[in-house]
Amino acid sequence: ERIRAVRGAVGDVPLAVDANGAYGSRADVLALDGLGLAYLEQPFPAGLDWAELAELQGGLVTPIALDESIGSAADVVAAAAAGAMGVVSLKAARMGGIEEALAAGVTAVGLGLAAFVGGMLELAVGRAGAAALAACGFCVLPSDLGPSHDYVVDDVAEAVVVDEAGDLVVPSGPGNGRAPLPRRLEQVRTAELRLDPPAPSG
Repeated sequence: ERIRAVRGAVGDVPLAVDANGAYGSRADVLALDGLGLAYLEQPFPAGLDWAELAELQGGLVTPIALDESIGSAADVVAAAAAGAMGVVSLKAARMGGIEEALAAGVTAVGLGLAAFVGGMLELAVGRAGAAALAACGFCVLPSDLGPSHDYVVDDVAEAVVVDEAGDLVVPSGPGNGRAPLPRRLEQVRTAELRLDPPAPSG
C-alpha cells in the first residue's frame, strides 16, 4: 500500500524498490508487479540458490535486481544463466573492491543485463569510489548514491556532494579523488606504522 501511494504521488517518475531480502513468498512480490517499477531489488534472502530465486521470480514483469546475492563477476554469470535476475546492483565495498565490481558490471553488459551502483553508508573515501563506478557507461539505471556528509559531521576526507540539480558530483583527481585529510587522521589515529621503500640494492 505504501509503494502504491508513492507511485500515485510521483506519477511516471522512474521508481525502484529495495526489499533487502525481506519478502518471504512470491505473493509478496506479485503485489508489486503492476506498479511499473524500474526494478525490484533483492526481494528474497541472499541465501537462496539461483534455481530457487529463478523459480520465485519467474514470469514477473518487474525486472529483478540482485544485490546481496551477487559478490563477484562469476555470480553475475551464474545468476544470469539460471534466469534469476535482470538487473545487477554493483557495490564495490561488498564485492571486494573497484576491480571486481567493474568486472561484474562489464560482465552484466556483455550478458545484456542492466546495472546500477548501490550505496552502503560509505564515508567520503568509499563514496568517491562508488561514484566513479556509477559514472561508468554501463550503469544505465539511476544510482541510490547520495552525499557522504549525510552520515557524519566530520569525515576523514572532503565530502562527496550533489550539485544544484541534485546530481552526485564524481570527484576528480588522483586515485578516487578523495585523499584523507591529515588534520582528521591526526585526530582519529590510535597507532601508526610507517612502511618505507626498501633501499636500492647494489
